[in-house]
Order: sequence, then C-alpha cells, then structure tokens
Amino acid sequence: MFIDRPLLGSSLPEGTLCLTFDDGPGAPGPDGSGPRTLELAEYLSDEAVPATFFACGEPVAALPGVVERVRALGHAVGNHTHTHPDLQVALAGGLDVVSEVAATDALIRAQEGPLFFRPPYGSWSPAVAAALNTRRGLAAGYVGPVLWDIDGRDWAAWRDGRSARSCAATYRRAVESTRRGIVLMHDSTADHTEWQPRNLTFETVRLLVPELRAQGYRFAALAEIPALSPR
Repeated sequence: MFIDRPLLGSSLPEGTLCLTFDDGPGAPGPDGSGPRTLELAEYLSDEAVPATFFACGEPVAALPGVVERVRALGHAVGNHTHTHPDLQVALAGGLDVVSEVAATDALIRAQEGPLFFRPPYGSWSPAVAAALNTRRGLAAGYVGPVLWDIDGRDWAAWRDGRSARSCAATYRRAVESTRRGIVLMHDSTADHTEWQPRNLTFETVRLLVPELRAQGYRFAALAEIPALSPR
C-alpha cells in the first residue's frame, strides 16, 4: 500500500548506503554518448553492489529487454510512473494518477511480492496516497513512497556540462555530510532529453564506488531498510 509519509534510509547503520537510479532506462546515442543503464547495472553487479532502478514506462517500452537484464543482474526494479508527472500537480488537475502507476506496473512486473515506488520529484501528499490506494489490487503490490537522504544533483551536472569527476566529488561531500541513507542518482533524464547526451552517471559511479569503499562505506539493498522490507 501507498502510505502518507515518505520512506527514508535514516535507520541504516552509519556507513551504509543504498544506491538508487531514476528516470531510466537509457541507452547511448549513435555517437556513443549518453545514458548507459545496462553498463551501469553490469558494473554494479560485478562489484557486488545492489541497486534499485526506478524505471519510467515510456523508456521501458522503448528499450525492450533492459528491465529483465537489470533484474537478472541482481538489482531491484521499481516504478517511477509512466510519463514522469508531478503527481500532486496531476491530481489537482484531474489527471488519472492511478494509470500513471498501472501502465508502468504492466511493463515491469515480472515477480511476486511488492515493488518499490518513487514519485517523480519526490512530490507526494496524503491525497496522492489516497488516490493511488483506490485501486486496491494495484496498491497492495507496492512499498512507497521511497524517497532519498542523499542527493548530489547529478542531473544538474549534466545540464551544466560538468565532468564525472566533478559530479563524483559533489556526491562524496553529500555522503560525508550524512554518512548513511538512500542515494539518489539518475541513469537517464525523463524530462529534458537535451541533457541525455551529457549524462555521465555510469562514469561517475565507477569513480564513486571504489572511493566510498576505501572510506569504509558498504552498499546495501533497499530491502535491508526495515521499513522498506517487503512483507
């Protein structure tokens, strides 16, 4: 079921991080630049780092087979709506927010048990929860809303044309200020496709994971957070 309050990772032990990625999946363009969801998932699997990919329905439909491969690599796949709307704004405007979740559910559900849900922009309210809970068969399959504790604004780095090293340094500082929790990153960009060719999240993560490990951090799955553990 969808609950009123956001679910966070503040209960994790100090030094424990959960990596999460929004807005994908994404693939490189013809020139090889841009988002690399599959390569990112493969790298994390090789490093024994569990991650959760909060997928949007439109790119899932455009990249058949990617979600299945990400899941086969040992990662969780969550629901990030179909077209990435602000759910509070959509609900106030009379749009069908239930269909936003249901459409992506139909594309990604290949398992029994609950899936994680993250609202775009972290936009949430008790009214949105109540609206989504009206379809009981759908709502019963979800744990959410899952938000985040650590955000280095990687999307802004790609908007501004910054390097992966610069972005990794920003995340390192954000991690050091909190020392635990759910980390928000973006394996693609749902709203501003003009930023996609500059997406360097894969390259950033390859810098960040060994650096954080050297500092003593460990990586955990979202399901290790008691409040998020699917029951």
